[in-house]
Amino acid sequence: MLTTNISTNVIIGMALVEILNGELTNQTIAAVGSINYREVPPPLNHLVGYIQGMNTDPAMRPSQITSLMAEIATIGEWLMSWANEVHDISRIIGIALFVELSAVVTEGEQSNGTTESIWTPRETARLASQASQIMS
Repeated sequence: MLTTNISTNVIIGMALVEILNGELTNQTIAAVGSINYREVPPPLNHLVGYIQGMNTDPAMRPSQITSLMAEIATIGEWLMSWANEVHDISRIIGIALFVELSAVVTEGEQSNGTTESIWTPRETARLASQASQIMS
C-alpha cells in the first residue's frame, strides 16, 4: 500500500479546496507539479496526474476546473462503491464469524460449564442407581 507524506496530503487538500471553490492558483498547480503521482494512492493519483498534465493557460482554467470537478465526483462515486463493497464483505464476514464463533464458549459459560461438569457426573450416577433400583 502506498502512503503519502504530510506535505503531499496538504498540497492535494489545497488543490481539492481550490477546485471545489471554482479556482486553481498557479501556486497550487506548481505545488501539485512537485508531487510524484506514482507515490499517491488511487484514486487521487489520477487527479494529481490530471493537474500535472493540464494546460496552464488562464483562459483554459474554467473548463479545466469543471473537468476536475467531474473527476472529483467520479472519485467520490468510486469511493462510495468501494465503501459499499467493504460493508457487504464485512457483513458476510460477520455472519461467518457468528456461525463459527457460536460454538465457542464464552467466559460466563465457562464458569457455569465448570459448575455443571462437577454436578453432571453425580446426577448421572444418581440416575444410573435409580435405573438399577427400578430394574430390580
